[in-house]
Amino acid sequence: ANFIWHSVRIHRMQDGDGRGRPWRGVTIPSGMGEHDVRRAASAGFSAIRLPVPMPDLDEGGDALGPVRLLLEACVGAGVQAVLDLLDWRCSGHGEQEAVLKHLAALAVEVSASFGPGTVVGVALPHVSLQKAAPLVAVLREGGFSASACAAIVQLDESPADEGGEYSGMLRWALCQGEQGLLISDGHIVLELFRQIAEDAHDPRSILCDAIHEGEGIDEFLPLSCARWNLDVPVGLAKKCELLKASCWQEEFAMRREAGCEHTTHGWFAKLDDNLGSLCACLGRHWRWPDPMADCTLWPHGCPHVATLVYMHGFESSGSEYVSSYEYFYRDVDGILAPYPGLKVVLPTAPLRSITAWGGTRTRSWYDYLTDHDGKQEDDLDLETLEEVVRRVHATLDAEAALLGRPGAVWLGGTSQGAAVALHAGLSYHGRLGGVLATQGHMLTSTSVPGDLAKRGMAVRIFNGLDDETMPWDSWVSKTFERLKESGADVKIKVDEGVEHCDNEAEGRWCRTFLAEIGANLALSTKSTDLPTAAA
Repeated sequence: ANFIWHSVRIHRMQDGDGRGRPWRGVTIPSGMGEHDVRRAASAGFSAIRLPVPMPDLDEGGDALGPVRLLLEACVGAGVQAVLDLLDWRCSGHGEQEAVLKHLAALAVEVSASFGPGTVVGVALPHVSLQKAAPLVAVLREGGFSASACAAIVQLDESPADEGGEYSGMLRWALCQGEQGLLISDGHIVLELFRQIAEDAHDPRSILCDAIHEGEGIDEFLPLSCARWNLDVPVGLAKKCELLKASCWQEEFAMRREAGCEHTTHGWFAKLDDNLGSLCACLGRHWRWPDPMADCTLWPHGCPHVATLVYMHGFESSGSEYVSSYEYFYRDVDGILAPYPGLKVVLPTAPLRSITAWGGTRTRSWYDYLTDHDGKQEDDLDLETLEEVVRRVHATLDAEAALLGRPGAVWLGGTSQGAAVALHAGLSYHGRLGGVLATQGHMLTSTSVPGDLAKRGMAVRIFNGLDDETMPWDSWVSKTFERLKESGADVKIKVDEGVEHCDNEAEGRWCRTFLAEIGANLALSTKSTDLPTAAA
C-alpha cells in the first residue's frame, strides 16, 4: 500500500553519509543523565529512548520534567529521540482522561521547545490498537505530525495465525480500510517485545533463537519495530554469566539485532541487567553496536583454537553474516553444529565514495574507477586497496598473537571480499593456514610471491558457472592462472547452476573449506552440550 511505503521512505530518508535511518536504539533508564546520552551516541546508537514520567500538571510541573535535559543532549549529540510512555497507566476512564490531558501538554511542549526531527517517535501508553486512536489524535494535534513522528503502539499478540492469515487486533485494524487508524494516519508503528522462551535449554540455543525470533512475524506487520533486553531464563542465568569472559552478552545483543532485520523501523535495546551490560556497552568495553566495528562469533565454553577472518562483498557488511552463522558450522551426517574453539571475525568495509558511480557513497573495500558491469575486471584505486589490506594484516597479526600457533588463522571472503582476501593473504608476512575465495576473482594488481609453494598455505577457490557478475568462462578463470602456475596448494571448484550471491552455495563452500582446513589443524570435533541445527 502507498501509505506503508510512504512512511518507510520518510523513516529511512538518506542523511549526509548515505546511510538509511532505521532505529538502532537504546533505552536510557531513569536516573541517567546527559553524559550517558552522549556516551550512547558515541557507542553507535542512532536513537535514544527516553522513559517519560507522567507530569503533575496540577502542581504546575514541567510537562517534560527531567527529560528536557536529555532531549537537549540528544540534539547536541546528533541522535534521534523516542519518548517512552509505556509506564503511564491508562486502564480506567479517569486514567484515560488524565493521559490524554498529559499527552497533549507533552506534545505541545516538545513541539514548542525543539525543532522537527528531534523526537521521531512516541511509544504510547500500553493500550490495544483498537483504543489507540484518541491518543494518536492528541499527539498529532499537539504538533507531532505523521510525516515526522511515528506513533508506536504495542502489539501483544501474533499478527498471523498458523495458516499465515492475519489475525487478532491487526486483522481488525486492517479491515477498517481507509477509515481505520493504520491507513488514515499513515505512521502507526507496531512494536513487539522480544523475549527468550522459558524452555530455552542452554546458552547456545539462546543465541540461535535470538536471530530467528522475528521470522514469520515481522513480514506481516505494515510498519514495525522491536524492543528487547538481555534477560535469560532464571535456570540459565548462572551458565550465561560464566560465559561473560567470552563476550557472550555482547554476542547475544549482536544476534538480537540480527533478529530484527525485517522490521521497517528498527529496534530498541534495554541493557540495564545485573551483569553490567549497559556499563560495558556505553563504556566501550564492547565493539557492538558500532556499525563499522568488526562483528565476532566467539567460541563459548571451550578454548579458542582457531580464527577465520571473513570479508563480505560489495555494499554488504559484516553484520549481515551474523544471521548466517551456519556458514561456519561443521556438517556431521546432515546436522550442522559449531566447531568448538573456532572464532569468526566479520569485518565491515568503510563507507566510501565510488568514483565510477559519480561519488555515490556505499560500503566498499576499495574505490572503483570503472564499472564494466561484469564484462571485465574494473579499474580500482590502489591506495584505498592498500589501506584496507593494512587493516586486514593488523587483524591477522592480532589473532595470531592471541593463538600463538602458526597456521591457526585463516582468511576468506566473497565477491569483492574474495579479491581483498587473496590480495591480503598473498602479501601477508606471517603464516596463514589457508585462504578462501568464493564467487570472486584475483586482482591484476595482486602479486604472487615466489615462495608461495613453500609456505604451506592452502588456497581454495569456489565459483558458480551461472554467475553473470563474475563470469567464469569469459574472464574470471584467467585471473587465477598465475596462482595455479606458482606450484602452491591451490584447488579450484566451480559449480553449475550457481549464480552470484547464491547464499546456499556460499555457505556450502565455507563449510567445505573449514572441513578440510580444520581437519589439517586438528580443530576439535568433540561433542559439546550445545545444540545442533538441521543442515
